[in-house]
Formats: sequence, structure tokens, C-alpha cells
Amino acid sequence: MNKRQFLFILQNHLTSITNEERQELINDYESHFTYGLQNGKTEEQIAHDLGDPFELVREILGDRFTIQDFTTQAPNIHTNTYKKNVIYHS
Repeated sequence: MNKRQFLFILQNHLTSITNEERQELINDYESHFTYGLQNGKTEEQIAHDLGDPFELVREILGDRFTIQDFTTQAPNIHTNTYKKNVIYHS
């Protein structure tokens, strides 16, 4: 998974928090990528080190989050990628 894919997942599954909170988190993760690239890591290594973005979303949202797994092919993301459907609870 590269930086664009990683941040895409975060951006699209953190819609239940405010835009300000979401942007702050995205900026933080972008900083991790910037730092890692400056230190010789690839985007894929950085994404791996940061962990599963779906799990990060689950941790960020806490009780407002449940996950249903399914296989899908999404545009601009590697085919046969295992994707997860997120359901938010108020």
C-alpha cells in the first residue's frame, strides 16, 4: 500500500469526525510519510510500519465503529485488494 492509498482509506472512513479533526489526523500521517521518505524508506514500508489503516480508523472512532469485511476491487487501488466496509454507529 502506498501513501495515497493509505491516506485515502483514512480520509474516506473518518467522515464521522469533524473536518478539522480529520485534517489534523491526515496531516499527522502525511508527516510520518515525509519523515520516512527523508530517511530512506519507501511509501510501502512507511504504510506497513504505521499499521492497517482500517484498524487505525477503528481505534480513532472507538465505539462509533464496527467493521464488515468483504472483497472488492476499487478504482486506483491494487486489484484483489482486501477491502473493509465500515459502518458507523451514532
